[in-house]
Amino acid sequence: MDVQEGTTYATAEHYMMAEKARLFDDEETAAAVIAAPAPRAGVRLVRPEPPGVRPDDRPRLHGLLTQAFTDAAGTRRGSGCAIVG
Repeated sequence: MDVQEGTTYATAEHYMMAEKARLFDDEETAAAVIAAPAPRAGVRLVRPEPPGVRPDDRPRLHGLLTQAFTDAAGTRRGSGCAIVG
């Protein structure tokens, strides 16, 4: 468990996913991520998989989504959530 600014996170993944939601001013999703029972559940809240994705498409889709997030995040705050603490 980790505590950042008065909020307790079950895992580092919970923290990272909550910060991703906050990066886009989505406090509702951030709260849901913090309450998620497992890290993977929090990831699915922030980065849901589109319906109909075939298993062999997942690596390419992941790469595209990661690049899109990186581009969007870079224009907002940089990568600060990854280096806090």
